[in-house]
Amino acid sequence: SEIDRLQLQIEALSSRQRQLKKYEWNLRSLLAPVRKLPNEVLMSIFNLVSQDNMLREYPQLKDSLLCPGGGDGLKIMPALVLSSICSRWRQISLSYSALWSRMTLVLAVHLTDDTKASLLAMTKLYVDRSCTSLLRLRIDMAG
Repeated sequence: SEIDRLQLQIEALSSRQRQLKKYEWNLRSLLAPVRKLPNEVLMSIFNLVSQDNMLREYPQLKDSLLCPGGGDGLKIMPALVLSSICSRWRQISLSYSALWSRMTLVLAVHLTDDTKASLLAMTKLYVDRSCTSLLRLRIDMAG
């Protein structure tokens, strides 16, 4: 019927409108002022933001000894978060070895084998990415 045909047309147009709005949002992000910053300035900002990377059992332990203050990723593991923002920030983060060289490893007395393996893998990732930068490793024992 005519009504069914018009409803299908409305649905198709609504879908197309959603696609165009998403496309518009993506295009607007290309004009963001942060995209105009030179890599050296971003490195300086990254350095200020990432004074320490806290490696521990998380995120399931909110507000516990192992995860004080909840799960703000930028405060906890800034190097990992910064390298996940976009391809440019990832490239800058991975090329800036000092970003990965400052770590605090928080260990609980009773860690599961899975948690130990995860912490070991994450620590290895940070050490590998720190390349020849001097490591600053602090180990905290909790519980």
